[in-house]
Amino acid sequence: MSDYSINARETGDLAKVYDCRYKTGVANWEAAPGKAVLIEALRRFCSPDYPLRLLDIGCGTGSFLKRISEEVSSRWDFCGADFSEVSIAQACGRFPNFHFECRDATMLAYPKGSFQIVTCYGSWEHFADPARAIAEASRILAPGGHMFAMIPTLGVHRTDREDEGWYEDAKLPGVSYCQLQWNLKRSTWASIFARCGIRLMNDVVAASCGARKPGVFYLGTQEGN
Repeated sequence: MSDYSINARETGDLAKVYDCRYKTGVANWEAAPGKAVLIEALRRFCSPDYPLRLLDIGCGTGSFLKRISEEVSSRWDFCGADFSEVSIAQACGRFPNFHFECRDATMLAYPKGSFQIVTCYGSWEHFADPARAIAEASRILAPGGHMFAMIPTLGVHRTDREDEGWYEDAKLPGVSYCQLQWNLKRSTWASIFARCGIRLMNDVVAASCGARKPGVFYLGTQEGN
């Protein structure tokens, strides 16, 4: 699917890393400001009055799903997938009315076209093969369904380097660790989405949804028949 893939061993045992972070409470991205952009996009493009199905990839403890249910629609069917057993156990305990699954998101267990909405906030860039993960998300997304994602993007999220590749994220204020991730330009990410059948909206749309850095938001629709 893409030249941008590495052997999974090169990522380290990320599931165990995230298990540790969730156990110790340091894996906290609940207040990330960009999530408000996805919330506004959901309000704008997805009807709150229909019982739509939404899958959040890299759902962690389910807090973003809870926020969507409170701020957008309580009528939707909410599902989450994450490869951290600890996060999924916490999610199931916190939100028993949602549906959670501990699974590698490159191999989801859902049938084709199962969801009308897929969200993914800051997760795909950490996958060994992000193109495979995006293709899998596209597979389970119904034709005409919406995909809303935030992906740190080279030249927008970070401007200290220009070389695309798999290396550490930029040092962020208040964060004591740097995660390994794919640092790719928007044109590269956009080409991956296009090959997976996702038509992206212009990033002006993300700006109109409140994005201060619209180039890191990937809002699109499934073009399948």
